[in-house]
Amino acid sequence: MFAISRRIINVYKGELWDIIRAFLLGEAISGESVQEFEEAFAEFIAVKNFYALSSGRASLKIILEAFEFPEGSEIIMPAYTAEEVPETIRNLGLNPVFVDIKPTDHTIDPNRIEEKITAKTKAIIPTHLFGFPCDMEAIAQLAQKHGLIIIEDCAHAIGAQYKNTPVGSFGHAAFFSFANSKPFNTLGGGGIAANDNLLAEKITLKVKNLSLPPLAIILKSTLVSFLIYLLTCPLIFSIFVYPFFLLSDLLGNKQDFIIRAYSRTLKKTLKSVRQARQFSNLQAIIGIKQLTAYKNYCTKTIVKTNILVTRLGKIRYLATDIPDAKPVSYFFVIVNERRKLLAKYLLWRGIDTGASLMRLCPKKFNDEEQYPVAEEALRNSFQVPLHQFVNEKSIIKIANAINQFSGNLRKQD
Repeated sequence: MFAISRRIINVYKGELWDIIRAFLLGEAISGESVQEFEEAFAEFIAVKNFYALSSGRASLKIILEAFEFPEGSEIIMPAYTAEEVPETIRNLGLNPVFVDIKPTDHTIDPNRIEEKITAKTKAIIPTHLFGFPCDMEAIAQLAQKHGLIIIEDCAHAIGAQYKNTPVGSFGHAAFFSFANSKPFNTLGGGGIAANDNLLAEKITLKVKNLSLPPLAIILKSTLVSFLIYLLTCPLIFSIFVYPFFLLSDLLGNKQDFIIRAYSRTLKKTLKSVRQARQFSNLQAIIGIKQLTAYKNYCTKTIVKTNILVTRLGKIRYLATDIPDAKPVSYFFVIVNERRKLLAKYLLWRGIDTGASLMRLCPKKFNDEEQYPVAEEALRNSFQVPLHQFVNEKSIIKIANAINQFSGNLRKQD
């Protein structure tokens, strides 16, 4: 059996030909596909208006600008999330205010929100982390009570549902990410959902004023995506990449090589791709077909998650049976005090895992308050792959390895 990489690039059959065709016909930058994609995606997530953009970060920036919050306004958000979110808030002259998360699914804890609300609070950003929907009913009640705006962070949760309704349709607005390594990707990109007509008008004007992406930017993102796709395909990954990980572990590498490599190379390479620009026609062409394939992906991911859960023994993982919620796992998240040992154990059995992708954001913003659940999540959680190259046989392999590790530790104890 091939080694299993932690992440991949989802590519549908015929995607490379669609890319080549768009370049040859001069349809890579502008065309009629953008509107078609926006309408199809709006229908998928059950919203009135959807706007495709160059990145999730750009989408959040435009949403915040459209609301025209006074300088110094406070935006409540989870302490455990992507650091780009509070950075974007701060760069607009607003203040991120952090709230601890729930231990069951690592989404924002509604019971902790009200104590952080002040006269300056204007909005709440609930993050549907790793495909787990937040408790939107409780959050909506708090927002209504205090007159706050809800901006959903759906970067990890396309296709997830809360009370049989897609996430992204509960708030005043929502932002999405179609980044290269996301399960739903369009060679980078993101988008805004808005049900409020007045807000939609403001966003429409802002999006129209954005520049189109240069051809060089589109080509760069395409090349990066397919490079990662090749490196994470089972055969190439097993022959060329996985042995390097083993060697790195033997040499005592104490830091996650993938995270360091991404930060130093690919993140810098993709920085220009993520600047606020309009969505390209090529991305829309890919998005339309990705959307059709993604519906099947969601169904399969739920099935694979259930198989893994039923086979796992006594080990802690984020709850998959959340009341009123239908998560679509971005990763399968395990929480274990011996995280590093377990990750090493799995690596030598052909299973590449990743340490937390999220950050304890208060530390970066000099917030000295304690966030015990978020701190534990950062310290003890890691992600097991559930992507399209992970079949039922692979899931059994993953479950058996985790159970063996747990059994060996119990014998030692």
